[in-house]
Amino acid sequence: MTFTTAALLIAWLAIVLLALGFAGLMRQLAELHRSVTSGAASAGQAAPTLRGLALPRSGDLGRIRPEGGGFILFVSPGCSSCAIALEELTDGPVDGQLVLASSGPCADGSIPAGAVCVSDTRPLMERLGVPGTPYLLDVDHEGVIQGSVLPQGPGQVRDFVAARRSTSTGGPR
Repeated sequence: MTFTTAALLIAWLAIVLLALGFAGLMRQLAELHRSVTSGAASAGQAAPTLRGLALPRSGDLGRIRPEGGGFILFVSPGCSSCAIALEELTDGPVDGQLVLASSGPCADGSIPAGAVCVSDTRPLMERLGVPGTPYLLDVDHEGVIQGSVLPQGPGQVRDFVAARRSTSTGGPR
């Protein structure tokens, strides 16, 4: 085999390997695109949808159920975005009870008046598939989750609460 033939053979082999690698990257890109566009998830919406899940009155999940409906905010100690979400949530009146479900111990100074904090809820977070903190759930008076949001920017908690309030009063959505 001459040098030219060997070089030509290696060049064709490199082209085939590059083509296979490019095809694999294109397939991954298509899967990523499908996962982002499926379900029409908007920014701030969490991947696992818990809408329609009824929280029991007793047991582990009953500890975080707001009495008479309200909101559950999953937080972590030392989470700055959790503090911002809590501040946005408590800026206006909260319809129903506010339950803070902390993955660790509850910080006494950060619990707003009228709110209930449940500590050490990490197993519940894993069971519900909570993707991260802060994570907000809207629960109706029967204990059924009506919506959820994983806020990723300023104002998303406020917008979520306003949309939930207009939906529950029968106003425009």
